[in-house]
Amino acid sequence: MFSPYYLHRDPDVFPDPQLFDPERCLPGRVTQAQREVFIPFGSGTRKRIGDAYGPTEATPAAGIMSALRLARIQARPIPSRSCA
Repeated sequence: MFSPYYLHRDPDVFPDPQLFDPERCLPGRVTQAQREVFIPFGSGTRKRIGDAYGPTEATPAAGIMSALRLARIQARPIPSRSCA
């Protein structure tokens, strides 16, 4: 048995594992050891059925999202509706 929670927070593999650092996943910063212990979709008989779909979908989605710019809009009250 193994614990994905522990593997993903092993300080021997991930420097400062409790720190939120999205840049640690950038190309050139991921080590071979990190690739070997990272199992986001589980393993064995309980492995997620869409494990290949997530990374495949994330690549084009990241490209699209990087081209978008968010802007704040003026707040408006949400109209209430009666159920009657």
